[in-house]
Amino acid sequence: FAEDLVLSVSLSRTQFSMPHLVTELRHVLERHGLLARHLEVEVTEEALMHDAEETRKQLRLLRNLGVRVALDDFGSGPCSLSHLRDLELDTVKLDRHLIARLPDSARDAALARNVIDLCKQYGILVIAEGVETIAQYDWLQANGCEYVQGFLVARPMMAEDIGDFVQPFDWSALPR
Repeated sequence: FAEDLVLSVSLSRTQFSMPHLVTELRHVLERHGLLARHLEVEVTEEALMHDAEETRKQLRLLRNLGVRVALDDFGSGPCSLSHLRDLELDTVKLDRHLIARLPDSARDAALARNVIDLCKQYGILVIAEGVETIAQYDWLQANGCEYVQGFLVARPMMAEDIGDFVQPFDWSALPR
């Protein structure tokens, strides 16, 4: 497993609420010989809002295990900036709906820029989801978002096809 690669696993609200989630994850890591820092669990705001006290406890247990935590689809639901302040998060994934009208929409650009800046101040990694155009990619890079995912990078693929994908991507080769 490459030192800088992280496997992200999306958890449903039900999975995130499982009382023995951390124990199960520890067993999976041990069984497959993975380091906890190479695993990131992705949860949506909807999953985090179910029970605030249990959410904080579960996040603390995950962090103590060494697993990374990502807030997925940020901006698509009952979005609250206080989640960025109050929850122990490693990553925020900006929902594709926040990215879709970039860079043409001044309002969306202002919102995205401010969320990126706030996350950086909190030490939270930002990933933009749903990036489909070079213009979106260029805008995001210019405004401090270092990581993107979406059709510009790759279409959905089968596990057996991923070997070639993990090679370094040459962004300069894309037509501008």
